[in-house]
Amino acid sequence: MHILKNLFIVVFLSFLFSIKGEAQTTEQSDFSGLKKCTVFSAGDDNVNSYRIPSLLTTKDGTLLVFCEARRDSWRDKSRTDIVVKRSEDTGKTWSVMQDLTQGITGAYMDPTPILDSITGRIFLFTTFWPSEDHSGTKNRAILITSDDNGKTWSSPVDVTSTIIPAGYHIVGFGPGAGLQMSGKQFKERLVLPTRVVDSERKSAHNVAIYSDNHGRTWTMGGKGDTGDEFQIAESPAGTLVYNARIPGARMVAYSADGGGTWSKAVKEPALPGVSKGCQASVLGQGRQLYFSGIRGKAETPEYDERVGLALYKSCDGGKTWNDGIQLYDEASGYSCMSFLPDGRMAIIFETADTPGFTRKSLPGIKPLKRPAGWMRLDLLILPIINL
Repeated sequence: MHILKNLFIVVFLSFLFSIKGEAQTTEQSDFSGLKKCTVFSAGDDNVNSYRIPSLLTTKDGTLLVFCEARRDSWRDKSRTDIVVKRSEDTGKTWSVMQDLTQGITGAYMDPTPILDSITGRIFLFTTFWPSEDHSGTKNRAILITSDDNGKTWSSPVDVTSTIIPAGYHIVGFGPGAGLQMSGKQFKERLVLPTRVVDSERKSAHNVAIYSDNHGRTWTMGGKGDTGDEFQIAESPAGTLVYNARIPGARMVAYSADGGGTWSKAVKEPALPGVSKGCQASVLGQGRQLYFSGIRGKAETPEYDERVGLALYKSCDGGKTWNDGIQLYDEASGYSCMSFLPDGRMAIIFETADTPGFTRKSLPGIKPLKRPAGWMRLDLLILPIINL
């Protein structure tokens, strides 16, 4: 029976991805037979919980996993630092946690890195929310950099005035990861998915902030129709596509001018959206575009709707999508994808072994306790994808 199950898995993945190699073997396996390892787990290093993962493959092939370390509480905007772990052996072993912000108060949120593949520099952006004001009007855009594949990092620098134009304030980056374009017209452009609010009209917008000089200066592009968490990918070369969360659906828009302007955002019925919305990830290479997100199910008195991490593939830059494959059955949330140097795909995602994450509270009952380990950040390594 075990042999037949594995044969089914190989055939099914072959249909979706045209497998040329085998999945990475690490520590524990989920229901589908794919192997995964835990990078962060709630309670480790005296941190209440880890959320909002981001994944980057450096120029030398090192894997970096960034996330929010929510020190005292699982709540948004509680005291939070941005932390990172490194793996130089494709996820087999991991470094100790590095605290990149070392905040005393306030919350550093939504880590969003970009690799400049020419210089090797890594730009890590995060938004600082002061503890005394959660209106967003006093938020700061923070930049941290590394020039040695993530071994060491600069001190955090406030870059608000150099990347956010007057008349706007920042709500957050991504979250997820930025990208460097490969198309001829905008080759080597660094693109940072950013959420801003028009201070006069009080309206939120998804925008691309970009650099054409390897991060020395940055420009804010045109405003998209949506304003919630989103990711940007390039597919095909020279065309940007963004994918944003809204309650119950996904919204997509395209840019043919490197993020300078965006088409009208429309719903994408082929991709799943849960009733309260959830972040998802998009990743492009050539005309292939990938989407990782959750399918969800009805919440219960004990568990929320965030369940079922799935991966979808488009062969035409997002015009059409296949039916996808479910990678994990149980609790699943935010995710981020990256290609490895050998062509395999890595996915970091929020997860647990429960049928949904423990709900924050029940009607008429005080908030439920979320014990150590209630949420993990696990890494999946998928077989080589035929591009």
